[in-house]
Amino acid sequence: MSASILIVDDDFQIVQVCESALKHVGYSVSTAENGRKALAALAIKEFDLILLDIFMPEVDGLEFLNELSQNRAKLKVVAMSGRLHCLKAARQMGAKAILAKPFSLELLLKVVSETLVGESSM
Repeated sequence: MSASILIVDDDFQIVQVCESALKHVGYSVSTAENGRKALAALAIKEFDLILLDIFMPEVDGLEFLNELSQNRAKLKVVAMSGRLHCLKAARQMGAKAILAKPFSLELLLKVVSETLVGESSM
């Protein structure tokens, strides 16, 4: 069975490109446009990994990570942002890996794969 990934980002183009690339290599992918909808998705489905944007409306990525640390600290999260200081904060809050935007699809797939098997330190 393939890993189940939740992409959380308010940028439709990023979601579409990441979803297509991840599905192409066999992952099961769901999406949410903000942290509030992602929390709702977690209430009804288990995910192996969350690909999480930091800047979003309603519940942003850091608020989402804070919520996870209280309820699902072991869930693997890859944080994404164009702001490096936010990625550092996300790492401190429990993100297993980070991706600085813009990133290549090759790097996305590498980080996701390594994070799923517990090897990523990016």
